[in-house]
Amino acid sequence: TRAVRNVSNIMYNFVAAAEENPWLQKLDTTVVNSKLERRRATHAAAVEDGSFWKMDVAEREQVSPEIRQVQWLDMRSAVLNAFTSMNRTFTPVNAFQAEEFSRLRIHHRDPMFITMVALLELHSFPSLRSLIRHSASLDPQAELLRVQWLWEGMSPEEVMAIMRAADQEKKGKNHRDSMFWTAEEREAVHARRQQEDEDEARVRHLPHSRH
Repeated sequence: TRAVRNVSNIMYNFVAAAEENPWLQKLDTTVVNSKLERRRATHAAAVEDGSFWKMDVAEREQVSPEIRQVQWLDMRSAVLNAFTSMNRTFTPVNAFQAEEFSRLRIHHRDPMFITMVALLELHSFPSLRSLIRHSASLDPQAELLRVQWLWEGMSPEEVMAIMRAADQEKKGKNHRDSMFWTAEEREAVHARRQQEDEDEARVRHLPHSRH
């Protein structure tokens, strides 16, 4: 990420494909949400009777609500939920968020730009096979070295100099990171990867000659 207060984070995105995870295929969100509701009730009771404040950190973590709800989203809804986080006017994703933000007098959501970009990148793969093929073509260590540009001990001046140099290099090469691709560019990448899927399938079904 870009440096904020002289700190840059390396983000890893993991994809749990239902085709590879039977537990995910069978996940019942109703059951999960019922458990979350019971956890909220347990936490509220512990706060009410004062026992929560006598717990150590590990014990509190076991009863404190972690999330409100889990829900399956289609890709369009997921991208839209992230995109609207950057609206000038507060745009809640559901009634609970609207109520809580009003209660706590919070007027803006945290920007979810990187989440949105990750979803759009995932959407550019027409199949699980396409995603696997792309991932297998990458060297994790080389990718880490490619994206890491902020190092321990750098001064603010050094950080700014690197950022300016990178911006100038991109301008000179007419370069734009994939996170800034247009819809047309993303569609072109999707089409290319779909063609790769078809080519791979065709090769896989070709008759093999015997010697």
